Amino acid sequence: MFHWRVATIGLVVLALSLLASPAEADGDVPFTVILKAEGPVPANATIEHNISILWINTDSTENVTHRILLDADGDGIFNGSGDIDSGELQAECEQDENGTLVDEDCRVSFELKFNGTFAIGTFAYQDRLSSGTTRYGNITVEAHGHGEESEDGAHAHDGTHAHDYEEPTTESERPAWLLWVAGLSAGGAALLALLMRQGGSG
Repeated sequence: MFHWRVATIGLVVLALSLLASPAEADGDVPFTVILKAEGPVPANATIEHNISILWINTDSTENVTHRILLDADGDGIFNGSGDIDSGELQAECEQDENGTLVDEDCRVSFELKFNGTFAIGTFAYQDRLSSGTTRYGNITVEAHGHGEESEDGAHAHDGTHAHDYEEPTTESERPAWLLWVAGLSAGGAALLALLMRQGGSG
């Protein structure tokens, strides 16, 4: 009977540790824009100043990459010297057996923080596909505490509000807390197996 109580307590502790959400270091959660074959989702977003936009390529179309070009200076030219270029974003990056990127320049995402470098306003961007297709979107940056969600886009606040999209991660980008969860799960399973074995022999 004692072994089952210990096992039950161990499983409760394990379950609670699995349900605990990871803590954010600074509360600054980026707003995610998913790059799909059909275009960016959402294409237009409204964020507060000091929030990042994270573009993630999930388009698995063979041999097609995405490239984000932001017209940072507002001159209508997306590849000028004052503009932002993400470089090629792959759908996935190959890793070796140790989880290290085979091509260290391979990226699936691009993050850009709209802070002191950017003024309050609307910034146009292009999602250029290597297939020759170009799609357009806008990032509207507002002063802290402004506005509600717009009809044609999404709205992001500081890290205190939920976002519309979960950020997909590759194995090399998974946070360290996943290792803790895996370790606790393995430890709990080993403890349970040991207690069950002892209970069966006694």
